[in-house]
Amino acid sequence: VPVLYNEEEAEETVISYKDDIPFTVTVEDGVYVVEGSWIKRMIGSTNFEDNESLQYFQNALRKKGVIKALEEEGINEGDLVRMYELEFDYMR
Repeated sequence: VPVLYNEEEAEETVISYKDDIPFTVTVEDGVYVVEGSWIKRMIGSTNFEDNESLQYFQNALRKKGVIKALEEEGINEGDLVRMYELEFDYMR
């Protein structure tokens, strides 16, 4: 017995998964605070004494939009950025 498929009656549910907000940028007393679960993991796995590891970290911040978000918040060269236990001066 053939089964007929009626497209008009078909109901489709699309479920997509996205991380919660990938990161947030806030300004607290002139310090640009960046937080996000992947950033915390990235900091934990980065060897900041190794140039290649540091470069990978910096590229990830660009790719994920962190640098763009900081610039949209009005960051200037020399401003302090805090990502959990990591603090550094912003350099373009």
